[in-house]
Amino acid sequence: MPGRILQPRTSRSSCPCTQRSCQEQSRRLTSSVNGSADTPLRLVDLILPTRLQWPDPGGLVMPRGYGGRVTTLPPPPAPVGDFAEFRFAPERAWEDAPDVADGAVRRVVVVGDVHSEGLWVRGAVHIAAFEECDAVVQVGDFWLQDGSSTLWPPQRMPLSSGEPVPWPDAMRRAMSSPVPFIVLDGNHEVWPCLDRYLERPEVAELRSVGRPVHLGGSLWWADRGSTWTWAGRRCGALGGAVSPDKYFANPAYRWPDSEAPTWADQRRLAANAPDGLDVLFTHDAPGGVAGLGEGMPVPAWIAAECADVKDLLQAAVAATRPRLLFHGHWHRRNHEHIRPADTEVYGLNQEGRSGWAAVLDLNEMHAHWIEP
Repeated sequence: MPGRILQPRTSRSSCPCTQRSCQEQSRRLTSSVNGSADTPLRLVDLILPTRLQWPDPGGLVMPRGYGGRVTTLPPPPAPVGDFAEFRFAPERAWEDAPDVADGAVRRVVVVGDVHSEGLWVRGAVHIAAFEECDAVVQVGDFWLQDGSSTLWPPQRMPLSSGEPVPWPDAMRRAMSSPVPFIVLDGNHEVWPCLDRYLERPEVAELRSVGRPVHLGGSLWWADRGSTWTWAGRRCGALGGAVSPDKYFANPAYRWPDSEAPTWADQRRLAANAPDGLDVLFTHDAPGGVAGLGEGMPVPAWIAAECADVKDLLQAAVAATRPRLLFHGHWHRRNHEHIRPADTEVYGLNQEGRSGWAAVLDLNEMHAHWIEP
C-alpha cells in the first residue's frame, strides 16, 4: 500500500471530468494532508496518517488545511457489556432521523466490500471527514451481525480467560461513526441475525414503509427495495448476490438461502420508486456490465445462478432508469455506461484497493474516485 499514490487531478488525462468542483476538491484533498497540491496523496494517509494516534486514545485529529479547519473524530466508545448481549435495535425511524433527512445529505462517500475489517470502516469515516461528506454508503459484504451470532469472525468466539467477548471492530466503528453509515446487504452477512431482526413486529412495520431500517447508533441497513431521498435525489438499494465460491464454502459462515436477491425484491424496489431513481446502490452488478466473473472456474449451476441475479438487476435498472449506479461484489474497479437509460456505473473494489472508494456529489450528480 505505501507505494500506491493518488496523483492530483490536473488534466483530463488523469480525470475525464471537466467539472471545476471535482478538480478543486481533489486539489484541496491533496494539499490538506501533504501541504502542497503538487504532492501526491496516498490513501494510506487518509486511513493511517502518521499525524494521528493509533489506536485512538483521545480522538482522531485531522491535519490542518482541509477547508481551513481541524476535523476531530471521536474515538469509538467503549461498548457497554460484552458483544454477546448486543442485539440490533430500531431506536429510530428513518423519517424521524434528522441526520439522514433530505436536506441533510449532499455529499456521500460510497465504498466497496469491507469483509468485517474495522480498518476500512475507519478509512471510510476518515474520507468522509476530509471530503466534507454527510454520510457513508457501503455497498455490501460488511458482515452485519449482532451478539446472537456464534459465527465467524473469530472475535465472537468465547474467550478462555472468561473476559467479555470483544465487539467486532467493524460493527463498533460503524455504530459510532460521526456521520450516518448506511450498509446494503451483500452475500457475506450473518443472515440468521438479519432474518431474526426482520421477524420482529416493530421492524416489519418500519420496513413496510420502504425505508432503510436502523440497526443501532449511526448504523442503518438499506435492505432490498428500500428507497429514500437526499438533496432532492431519489436513491434506492437492491443488495444481495450469489457467492461464486459457495460450492466449497463452509456452511458455518455462508448462507446461500438468503444471500441472493429475489424477483420479489426487485418488484418491491420498483413499487417503492414509481417515478424512477436518480441513484441505485446494489451489491452485484447488473447484466449490462461486461466482463465481470468471466473465466471463473465455477460449476455451471453456480454460473447460471450468478447470471440470474445479473438479469434481475438489469430488470431493476430498466424499471427505475437511474442516472448513476454503484456496486461492489466483484472486487474490481470499473466505470462504464449501460443501457437502456445510459446509466453511469461505478464498480467498487474491496478493502482499500484502487477504486474502493468514490465521492458522490448529489447536487451535481457527479462522482470522483479516491485513489490509492
